[in-house]
Amino acid sequence: MEMLDVQDLECGYTSPLLNVSLTLRRGESLLLYGPNGVGKSTFMKTVAGICRPLRGDVLLCGKSIYKNARVKRSIFYVPEIIELPPFLNPIEYMNLVAEFYRTRPSADYVSAGLELFELAPFVRTPIEKMSQGQKRRVQLLAAYVLRRALTLLDDPLIGIDGSGEQYIRCLVEALTTGGVVLMTARRTIDSFISLNVGEDKRVIFKHV
Repeated sequence: MEMLDVQDLECGYTSPLLNVSLTLRRGESLLLYGPNGVGKSTFMKTVAGICRPLRGDVLLCGKSIYKNARVKRSIFYVPEIIELPPFLNPIEYMNLVAEFYRTRPSADYVSAGLELFELAPFVRTPIEKMSQGQKRRVQLLAAYVLRRALTLLDDPLIGIDGSGEQYIRCLVEALTTGGVVLMTARRTIDSFISLNVGEDKRVIFKHV
């Protein structure tokens, strides 16, 4: 059974940018790649429920995210832009996000995530004093710790330093143990199933 079902989703504002139909089963991930301006971020915002679709629907575990407000708490969205509260430290930020989802961070996940993203030395450092790459890793840490049914990573390699692709691979491996992951990027990332959305405005990825 499909965990995520994107049904003929037409994304855009005054005019359509992308039309996407895809399904993902639990444990799967998919990368949509292409140049800036083709509608990748608009698509991700639409799947997250931030933007309304021009047409179509998104079902998560069989429920429309546009008709069931509670379903949105099963979605974790990491935007392309790196904006975090400057005076919070990584732990405070994570706790703030957890409050939105009405959950408590797992101590084991926090410990493992700090090690994975090499943030343990910075747990009490104000975010304003961190590099862009460190800030991006704080965003990814929150996704790792809170583990929603659907995680959306919009161009997660932007701003990241160090072994960026390895961070993403480890993150996706963890998140797909119980959920699904949709990503965008400007290029392919090794080991991920990828679709080029820059070649066609209509994207179809369906299980038979």
